[in-house]
Amino acid sequence: MDDEKTIGGGLAVMALSGSISALAAEDTVYSLDPILVTAERYEKRDIDIPATTAVYTREELEKTGAATMEEALRFSTGIIYKSEVAGSGGGEFLIRGKRRGTLVMVDGVPLNFRSAYYDLDTIPVENVKQVEVVRGGGAVLYGSDTTGGVINIITSRGKGYNNASLSFGNFGRQRHDFHVQADKLNFDFTYDKKGEILRVSEPSSSGKYFDFKGGEKYNWNIGYDFTDNLRFTSTYLEHDFDRTYNYSNRVGPAIYDERHTKKKTWRNILHYQDNKGWNGNLYFHRFTSDTDYKYYDYADKTTDVVKQILDRKYTYNSRDEKIGLDVHKEWKSKDDVYLLGIGAEREMYRLDEKNKPLWDKKTTSFIKYQDPSSRSYGRNIYSVFAQWEHLFNEKNTMILSARETWTDNSPDGTEYNEFTPQVQFLHKMNDELSWYASYGESFTMPTLPDMYGRGNQEANPGIKPETGKHYEAGLKMLRGNSLWKLAFFKSDVKDFIRLKEVKVNGVYTDMAMNEDTKNKGIELSVETQHKNGWNTNFGISLSDPKFYDARSPAKGWQRSYGRVQLNGGVSYTHDKWTVSFQGNYLGKRVLETYQEKVKPLFMTSLFVKYAATKNSEIFLDVDNVLDRNDIISHVYSRYNAMPINFRLGYRQKF
Repeated sequence: MDDEKTIGGGLAVMALSGSISALAAEDTVYSLDPILVTAERYEKRDIDIPATTAVYTREELEKTGAATMEEALRFSTGIIYKSEVAGSGGGEFLIRGKRRGTLVMVDGVPLNFRSAYYDLDTIPVENVKQVEVVRGGGAVLYGSDTTGGVINIITSRGKGYNNASLSFGNFGRQRHDFHVQADKLNFDFTYDKKGEILRVSEPSSSGKYFDFKGGEKYNWNIGYDFTDNLRFTSTYLEHDFDRTYNYSNRVGPAIYDERHTKKKTWRNILHYQDNKGWNGNLYFHRFTSDTDYKYYDYADKTTDVVKQILDRKYTYNSRDEKIGLDVHKEWKSKDDVYLLGIGAEREMYRLDEKNKPLWDKKTTSFIKYQDPSSRSYGRNIYSVFAQWEHLFNEKNTMILSARETWTDNSPDGTEYNEFTPQVQFLHKMNDELSWYASYGESFTMPTLPDMYGRGNQEANPGIKPETGKHYEAGLKMLRGNSLWKLAFFKSDVKDFIRLKEVKVNGVYTDMAMNEDTKNKGIELSVETQHKNGWNTNFGISLSDPKFYDARSPAKGWQRSYGRVQLNGGVSYTHDKWTVSFQGNYLGKRVLETYQEKVKPLFMTSLFVKYAATKNSEIFLDVDNVLDRNDIISHVYSRYNAMPINFRLGYRQKF
């Protein structure tokens, strides 16, 4: 019955989008062909780019009610976003079935530390000019971590409107923000809070489940334009939250723990760009995570009385840092565009542990302590990349790209050296219709934690880098007030890196392991703008993501994630009102590790805004409108979506 309701809801969104599209006026003059910079590292029309792309402007994002980039991108075609449970910090994008394969950037600078998780709350919508998404692997201009695609968040510059907002909701939700932009300076501050949410995961086979005990976020952004060509930005995020693991059936050593975590992100970028083709970034990023653990057991298995079984608090502190430089130069001639660039980056990782409990096989309990330890690792990463775009004639264009990546100064002498090419071809039938084909290769290095361990993640110094081959063909068409995009894709990735649950010394833990993955599919999206105030979007993705674990060859190729994804939405603006509804449906799927079947996932969001005056507005933001208890994870955990939750707020412009 739930599946039927889910499918019905997804079809309702599609039907609504389609019916409203039919109402479009014939003489609509709205532009649906924006300018992008991400795909080729220089400006081009969307329809002239030989790749699957999507663009979201700040105005479009505001109509959906999105307050953060997380909320803005989770309803996009071909993208699956899983935030950590109840907003307990960070999240991940899955593009075309690739976990840990999406490079997220801010103004062309990587945001994530060569892994899947990042917190997009550091970028408020008010500080965004537009967001550009390039789906598909083989984006060799950006190097590692691009097996799924690239997301580039481009921040705004110059004077804009200033505003402050207050909002409150259920589950103790609060979000308050302040945004000032004047001449050369802009400043943002955001406070976000969530209260206690119990049972946000399904019990495992052992009865273990998860409670979220509440958390707070503080975030500020500063941007300053020294000149028209030179800009500095600084971002800081601090996030505190508590969570508890419990047992619903106390069989054996019914241990549970309480955890307090504090995460801090500090990002600084010095960006230079001029009208002579020079573009460069000097950046420094730091991410720290500090967690305190307390372990408990039941004193009496027939009651709920508990006792602390370990007299010492286990502390786990990690720090990731990177400092880097990325510079490229563009030249243009009558029929050619040349681009040459270099990159250099120093990655650093430090881990400190104190009072880590060890498993005692004789007593089958955690009674021993590991001596305090401190470990530091680092490496240098260098790259040279180039691109040649040649215009054969008005209709045909070819783009050749290549990148050489190498490393040195790693702790154990493990070094990498990899060449990755890409070729793209575009045929324009006219200014409103084009088709393209591309082939590209990808290369992704293991992270330092993958190689040397982190907390409950065991080290695997023998982990291999992953390499991939990616094929794509597509069609883009502007027809009246609608933009249509169709893409066929295929990818094969060897030695894909993924955390897997393994048993070490009698205790289950995570370890980065290699496995092969493949996927093929088709994507269709259509966006329609109407001059009567209606905007609609719809997308469908059909694919077949699979993985092969060499440790279990008898199982052959196994399923991963979902095969069918539908997304759709509608927004309406008239007079003082703005209303938006978005939906994202992920069909029947399996939790990858155990091949456990789970019901479809259907995410919905409703946004209503009323402009009481020219400079003031009241808004209501509702997530999980249908109050579905769907599993949002994809590997082995059973984390549920938050129940229906809302924020009612007031915003004042000045």
